[in-house]
Amino acid sequence: MIKILIVSDIKIYREGLRQILSEKNSTEVIAAVSCSHADIAPYYAHMPHVVLLDMTTSSSCEIASEVSQLTTPVAVVALGVGSDEPNIVSYAKAGISCYVSREASVDELMAAIKDAAQGECHCPPEIAGVLLNTLRAAPLREVCPPYPENKNETPVKHSAASIVKGQAFYWCLTPRERQVIGLLAEGQSNKQISRTLCIELSTVKNHVHNLLSKLKAKNRAHAAYLLQASMADIFDSASISREPTEVHLRRSNTTPS
Repeated sequence: MIKILIVSDIKIYREGLRQILSEKNSTEVIAAVSCSHADIAPYYAHMPHVVLLDMTTSSSCEIASEVSQLTTPVAVVALGVGSDEPNIVSYAKAGISCYVSREASVDELMAAIKDAAQGECHCPPEIAGVLLNTLRAAPLREVCPPYPENKNETPVKHSAASIVKGQAFYWCLTPRERQVIGLLAEGQSNKQISRTLCIELSTVKNHVHNLLSKLKAKNRAHAAYLLQASMADIFDSASISREPTEVHLRRSNTTPS
């Protein structure tokens, strides 16, 4: 059962969603509340798996960032995102990887909820298009890491095309992969990442292997640096202040039954 917290300032909207989802066998609605912190905070103790967040309110990004810092992992599904959304990068930076468009059906909403509960990304084509357009608008530059992972190697210079590839792949990473590469970028070993995220060492190794494959990186340092450089370009182009909260969600992962 997937436990859900619905957050919207529009009462008829959140109550309508509560009624729809309460009729589903796979979901349990904990509460449907306004976007006020005082209304939301008490329900964190109920450990929801997914927060359905109405993105039409001015505080939506702040709420998403707050949820991403909870001790128990909670996925955020952004509701009502338009194909002309100007703040889509802010949403991604706040930790949102699942989006439901304004034209979505109930079935599409359910698919997003299930993906979010399993720690997967869910991005409709129209929203993916907005992200890609943002990437294309980002300034391209050639960058070079100060030190290679192997001292016998020469530093790897990354072309503008490589940076774009790193940007594009970022949006394809699952929340767990973002956690892993964030800790990897801090210099943590596989064992340290395993302890930090409370997952098996073999699972960490699989994630690292998948990350290197997705980014077509030569080694761990190459992958971390390429991703950091690419995301710096995105945030600079969107006039967003960079903060050290990018992908470091130090929490154990729970999968709803």
